[in-house]
Amino acid sequence: MDVVIGHLRLHDRRGFWRPGRLRKYLEQANEDLREQLERAQPCAQALQRALDQQSKVINDIHRRLVTVTKGLEKPVQ
Repeated sequence: MDVVIGHLRLHDRRGFWRPGRLRKYLEQANEDLREQLERAQPCAQALQRALDQQSKVINDIHRRLVTVTKGLEKPVQ
């Protein structure tokens, strides 16, 4: 017999996944996922800061290029 919960399929030949044992297993799996998420969040925040900084630099470059390009389009008198 297989126990299926969401995308998780647990093969159960000898009644190993009794409700209490299954609950403990799922609680531990849930805790492991929470820990992984907590470890990933500081990295995600650092990436977000880096992306924000890059966005500011790109916007600054764009602003300067537009100014120079508009200056080149005007005829010199």
